[in-house]
Formats: sequence, C-alpha cells, structure tokens
Amino acid sequence: QLSKHELSEMRKQIGVIFQSFNLLNSKTVFENVAFPLLVNNVKDKKIIKDKVNDLLNIVGLSKFAHTYPNNLSGGQKQRVGIARALINNPRFLLSDEATSSLDPETTNSILDLLLKINKEFNLTIFLITHEIEKIKKICDSVAVIENGSIVECASTIDLITNPQHEFTKKLLQQTEYIEFIRNILDQELYLNSYNHKYLILTFIGNGVFDPILSKFSIKYNLNFSILKGDVGFIKNIPYGKLLICITGDNDKLEHSLNFFTENKIHYQIIN
Repeated sequence: QLSKHELSEMRKQIGVIFQSFNLLNSKTVFENVAFPLLVNNVKDKKIIKDKVNDLLNIVGLSKFAHTYPNNLSGGQKQRVGIARALINNPRFLLSDEATSSLDPETTNSILDLLLKINKEFNLTIFLITHEIEKIKKICDSVAVIENGSIVECASTIDLITNPQHEFTKKLLQQTEYIEFIRNILDQELYLNSYNHKYLILTFIGNGVFDPILSKFSIKYNLNFSILKGDVGFIKNIPYGKLLICITGDNDKLEHSLNFFTENKIHYQIIN
C-alpha cells in the first residue's frame, strides 16, 4: 500500500544479510561495510571511520579491516555482511538463509551473533529458513509459509510443541510419530491382551526433568512403554516430546488422562 517514495524510505530502514554474502571483491572489509554510507551521501570521513570500526569490533573482525573478501572464510564473510547490514542503523534486519552455506560450528557462531545484535541494537530480525533447529535457537515467534501464504503464526514454543496446521506438522515431523505407530500395528509388533492407548505427550519448562510418568504409573497402577521421544531447548526453554503406550483396565485408562491436564502436560491421543 506504500507509494514508491514511501517504499524507498521504508527500505532504508531494512538491513539485508544475503545467503551468498554479496561482497564487493575489489574492496576491503572496511570499504564493504562503509559502502552503504557512501550510497547515502555520507561524506564525513571521521563519521564513516568511527561507525565502521565500531561495527567491525562488534562482529569480531577488527583485525581484518584491510583484508579483501577472497582471503576470508565463509563465516568471516557473513560477519562482514552483517556489519554492512547494520551500518545505516536499520529498524529491521532481514536474514535470507544467511547460514545455509556455512558449517554447523560457524552457523552457531553466526546465530549467537544475531542474538547479541537483537539485544544490543533492539531491532527486529526476520530469519528466513527451513531449518527447525535454527528457529528453536533464536526465534521468538514463527510464521509458516506454504505456497506463498502464511498458514500458521504463533510463538515459537507454541508452534513447536503444539502445531495446528497439517503443513506445520509435516515440517516438524509430527507425522513421524503417527507413522511409527502405524508400522507397529502393521507389523503386529505390539499386540497383547491388554487395552491400550497411544499418546503423544509434550513437556515444557522444568516439567521435562520431573519423573512424571513414574508418578502417573504409581497413582493409577497402569503400565506404560516409551516408544519414541526427544528432549531439547527452544531459546533456553527446555521442552520434550514422548510417544507412549499406556496399558491396563479401560476405565482406569479413561480416568487417568486427567492427570496430564492437571500437571499442565499437553497430550494427543492417537487412534
């Protein structure tokens, strides 16, 4: 809805970190970071020098100011790109698959740097990625896009632990648990004379470390098997997911599910 002029002004408030770095190989690190200032007609050499040196210090490249891009590693090139994206004091930072070409260790260091910048500069970062682990590490909220449309939008913790849209569930491999059960039933690997229920349990926060299933088993005198599970962190918040099979008296099974609600554990019954 913006006019061309308004759009042009808005774009000045957006810094972009590119997937393939997009550095000028004929210019030094210092000159690459300074380039947007020159485009915006900033001519005071002291202002340029101070701003560039401050940003190179923040991204850990002070020693490489006079180095050319061809002599840098992939992670160092991306740090140059981040400093360049920040030089005009943007309100927003758009990170377009900025770590997809980097090794895991370098990727983590860049994500840590983005977290640091998010706090120190108080700006919003839009992270475009299809890698769930990166989202878990640094994102506060997530918009899921399918065929060009946003199909689900939620806080990261809610989206990871309780996805609503089918496309999101596939992205998060939620269907893995259901397929796992199908394989068990198809191959008759888990057939016995007891009544049983399959549940996917989701734990958030310190509840991950509680012996909750032991308490459940003792309280209701029901047996359970852990068939599949994982534990991780979403921006320093622990979370866990377990696929369990509970066996025992049918009336007890129905009544026992209140236990999970009372203990604020989300559960999904798999029929």
